Amino acid sequence: MTAEEKRQFCPDGKIVTVECQTSKGVPYDQGLDIVDCNPVTGLLCDNSINMGMCADYMIRYQCEETTCTGNTSYNIKFIK
Repeated sequence: MTAEEKRQFCPDGKIVTVECQTSKGVPYDQGLDIVDCNPVTGLLCDNSINMGMCADYMIRYQCEETTCTGNTSYNIKFIK
């Protein structure tokens, strides 16, 4: 994910954590595909190492936002 793409989801571009699952609600690490899911690269599934086709996945990004008082709050956005 590029810095510009991160800013589309998080105004300051800082993604705190991600949650990945199949479109059927199965956590990414409990399916049959070899998948990488992390805040830096997002969700990666390579068809060539997963018998020709990855399942459909969803990823949820959790963004960090700071308020005027310096406290930290979180804004969660969903992508399908």
